[in-house]
Parts: sequence; C-alpha cells; structure tokens
Amino acid sequence: MGTEVLSTDVCCPPSPSSSFSSTSSSPSNLVDRPFKIIVQTQTFLIDAENMRQLSPIFSIMCFGKDFDKMDEYHREIVDEKSGDVGIFLDAIQDHSLIGELMRGKLGIENDQVNRKRIENSKKSYLKNLPVILRLANKYQVDSVIDACEDFVRRQNLDILSTDEVLTIVIACHEFHSSKDVVVKLIRRLANEEKTTFNRLKLSRRLPAQIYGAVIGANLNLCQIREVGQMNGHWLRTVGSRARWYRAPCEFCKQITDCANCDTCRKTMCRDHVAENKCPDSYGTKMLKELKENIVELEWD
Repeated sequence: MGTEVLSTDVCCPPSPSSSFSSTSSSPSNLVDRPFKIIVQTQTFLIDAENMRQLSPIFSIMCFGKDFDKMDEYHREIVDEKSGDVGIFLDAIQDHSLIGELMRGKLGIENDQVNRKRIENSKKSYLKNLPVILRLANKYQVDSVIDACEDFVRRQNLDILSTDEVLTIVIACHEFHSSKDVVVKLIRRLANEEKTTFNRLKLSRRLPAQIYGAVIGANLNLCQIREVGQMNGHWLRTVGSRARWYRAPCEFCKQITDCANCDTCRKTMCRDHVAENKCPDSYGTKMLKELKENIVELEWD
C-alpha cells in the first residue's frame, strides 16, 4: 500500500481501515474524523482518530482546543519538506515501505519500473530510513520506530555502500536506537579498510562513542583474522600481528621466520604452525571469545 494524490495536492491511501482516507468524491465519509496536514504545496488527508492512537503528538495536533469553531480541521507544518512528510505518512500506513527510495504514487509506474523497484528494494529501502526515523521520533510514533529497527535487524547491510551505512548509524545514534541495531551497523562499518575511514573522515562525522567502537571493532577483526591462522596456537604478537623473527624451527630445524606459542612453548616456522595444531585449548577459546565480542559499546 501507499498514498495516492487527491486532485493535485492531497495524499491519501486506498484502505479505509488505515490512518488515511482513500481517493473518492467524498473522502470524509471513509474516515472517523478527516484532518488535513498542509506541508509546503501539498495537503495530506489523514484519519485523526486513528492517528491519535499512534502518537501523542498527533493527538495534540488533531484534537487541539483551537479547532472547536473551525469548519475544516487542518494544521500546517512549516519546518518540514512535503516529500519527507509523505514518506513518513506512507511508512505509518505500511511499514513495508520504510526506507523506500522513490517517493511517488504507487501503482502508476509502468511494469518495467515496478520490476526494477522490486529488484532494488533491499538496497533502496534503507536510503530513506534516516528521514523516517527522525520524524517517527519527532512525532513519537513508536510503532514506526520499532519497524525501522526491525528492518535494520533483517537486512544484509553488505549490499549498501559505506556512505549509506554511515548515514544510518548517525541517525540511529542521534535517536538512540536499540543497542543491537547500532552494534550491527558498527560491525558493518568495521569491515572497511582504514583508507576508507580516512576518505570518509569518520573521526569528524561520527560521534566519539561510535567512532571509538568502529575502530575497536576493526582492530578486533584484524586480530581475529590473525589468530584464525594460528591453528589453535597463541603466538606472541606485535600489535595485532604475530611476531615473526629469524630462528631455528623446533620441527624442521631450519633457520627461517618463526614464532613462539605462549601455550605449548614451541618455536615454529609458518609451515609447522599450519601443520601442527596446538595441544592446548587456550588459543581456540580466545578466538571464540574474540568473535563473540567484536563490537564493544557502552549503550544505555
């Protein structure tokens, strides 16, 4: 479902049971209490009775005392764009539209465009998520806030560009989304190389708390990759890298690049680290612990 345009300016959906009215010659007959929201050059017709059940802010907007002597109920929003409000109202009506990239009347595009929108839906849906999340918090529509968070939980963030994920994580931090949602976004950013961090100027754009968590997670991922190649050993490291130096291998006796295992106390070359699994379980346990705690974030 989506919204349709009444005449040239009024947007309303097709379902009489939704928070909006459908297009008809007498739309007020299809809603409990029709109410107009005017934004720039557009007017959106909503069902005030349904909307006030979703939001205390809409309850005040639609049922204020100043409407007692008015013939027509309406309210003007002067600090928002009509496109943003339209996207937000669509999301209230149908949560599956959350984040939809294209703002238009559903059902009027040709089949080729519709097919393309479906194919690109997973990627495009998240692009307007910051707009919807911002307005859902502004107007205190908890059902939409929950739907936004659930949407992020379900998505494969790898299909999004780093810039898109960055925009979303900034919005989620600003409106204090649930911890698991923020952690998932941080985890996605942490997959990038440090050159990408520098290009995007993450240290300037991200709040210090989130930036620190991204850098920490990135270091943890580097350590996981390194420890994952140790075959259960816990090799001495320099930073997050195994410390290799010229020494005789205890297995092949050749003087080559070797490393020391702190658990089995062996000095081994690269080949024999790979061929001989450590008899002690410490390295395996530490690797498991690292994987379970990639993102470290204090979040109330």
